[in-house]
Amino acid sequence: ETLRKNGIKSASYFWPGSEVTDAERRPDYYKTFKHDELPEAKISGILSWLKMSEAERPKFITLYFHDTDGAGHHFGPDSPQIDSTIHFLDSIVGVLLTRIDQIGMKDSVNIIVLSDHGMTAMSKTREIDLKEILKGHEADVNLMSSMAMILPNDSNDLEKIYFKLKKNEKHYKVYKKNNMPLYFHFSSNPYIYPIIVVPDLGWRLKYDPKRYHDALGEHGFDNYQTDMHGIFFAVGNIFKKNYKIGTINNIDIYPLLCQIYGLTPKKNIDGKTERIEFILERK
Repeated sequence: ETLRKNGIKSASYFWPGSEVTDAERRPDYYKTFKHDELPEAKISGILSWLKMSEAERPKFITLYFHDTDGAGHHFGPDSPQIDSTIHFLDSIVGVLLTRIDQIGMKDSVNIIVLSDHGMTAMSKTREIDLKEILKGHEADVNLMSSMAMILPNDSNDLEKIYFKLKKNEKHYKVYKKNNMPLYFHFSSNPYIYPIIVVPDLGWRLKYDPKRYHDALGEHGFDNYQTDMHGIFFAVGNIFKKNYKIGTINNIDIYPLLCQIYGLTPKKNIDGKTERIEFILERK
């Protein structure tokens, strides 16, 4: 969106939401998401955009692979299946780099490879039954990956439900919306329910049997947990060479990209350029 508003062409070969109906929020070029799209088709699509004329060529391209997320959920993050999936995607990145070199654009393209989250192992022996804890109270319980929001049907029940959860607080923490730890950035939105339950790493919340998920891997836990950390690799002329860094924040990548394109990022963000700009090669 920021690039479009500044007259810079962009493209997306799958990125969640890239085909939104509002044309002002879409990339100039995009592909509607298909879960079973073959990697070769994605690579060919990227190459076709890069081979466009200078005037038509997108200056920013996103490419998304769901494979590790799917394997992590289905088989768990410590499984041989996730290892083979990582190996497969690594080889795909290798093919992409080779193809970019073959069209003579190796020195013209900068690439960032990253994941949006990590994954931790789950087990049926680590489950918290909210329905059992809340027995006798009616509420809308919204399970969101690894958290839960609770809205009592009767507002007079709010304190009763909160204290019942507090009394049974084991392998989870319960908060009122206005007492959520600040680093979650999860308290100001009006759609957030008044009670929030945050489970310990690797513990599954369950409530409605119809919505029960028995995934062997899950994400969405406290991002201070290293299991929730992802990966970040960057290669190209604008980045330092053979330079290893510690933990970075994914939310800082947007203002980093803005700096690369010489743009001013939006003001209403939590990302900070100064926490990540040191990875750039200074000319």
